[in-house]
Amino acid sequence: MAIIEYMKNPNLKRARRGLAACALIAGTPAVLADNVSWTAGDGAWENSANWSGSALPTAADFVDISHSGAVSSTATANAARELLNKSALSISAGRLAVEGTIETSGLVSVSGVAVLDAGRITIASGGGLDIDTAGGAVNVVEGVFNSGNWQMTGNHSAAISAESFDNFNSLIIEGAAGPLAGTARATANSMINHSGASALVTGAGSTLVINGDLTNDGNIEVANAGELHIKSIDNNATMVVDKGKVQIESQINLGSLEVTGEGGQYHADDVVTNHGSVDVLAG
Repeated sequence: MAIIEYMKNPNLKRARRGLAACALIAGTPAVLADNVSWTAGDGAWENSANWSGSALPTAADFVDISHSGAVSSTATANAARELLNKSALSISAGRLAVEGTIETSGLVSVSGVAVLDAGRITIASGGGLDIDTAGGAVNVVEGVFNSGNWQMTGNHSAAISAESFDNFNSLIIEGAAGPLAGTARATANSMINHSGASALVTGAGSTLVINGDLTNDGNIEVANAGELHIKSIDNNATMVVDKGKVQIESQINLGSLEVTGEGGQYHADDVVTNHGSVDVLAG
């Protein structure tokens, strides 16, 4: 049976917040002042022969990888000041540190024990971010702005943390089953799921944690033992809890909230204000 709980604490004061988001401009990524550019075909970041000037990029360099093939990064000290990426960039070991923005219209994959550090990550339309780490992580100082396809898979212990998430297209956080069962966890202090966007948290071990406010103008689904933990949410569109679990302090619902499926749970510690529709259905 689906469960929805509401507990009001009159001593807690709640205020509806306004959540600021950086606008993501669609189209061609901005052109960087190319200090260092990729000049080879497929190859390794650590091979200086693959770069202009036959020298590896440093933390002071603007880096442009316009190659559309495969580039691998496995060393412990790979770095850039800004990175414009069109390649299939695979970070499977070591650390890649980008002080400023990673802007990708290609696919960035982070796996194994690899660590990716960035000031911010912008995923353009047609681009992607795939996280399947096993002891590694993606650490973002500011925000992740996704207009492409962002996926996390819990084959081991996939993890990302940032100040904010802005999802304009597709975000999937998926726990794995069977012998590779692990966790996939995304954590931020705020999030906007924009109009037309979808966010899916599905499978045991999959968790989306928003320590502050989440605004949903698109579609959010928490399914199959996936979990969503939020301080507060403004739901202006569609939210479905299908055999998943949602834990919040408070919510303003102007859209559609459906709790369904065997074991589906929605638990609010404080105030739920409903001006939309709420359906609780048996599994």
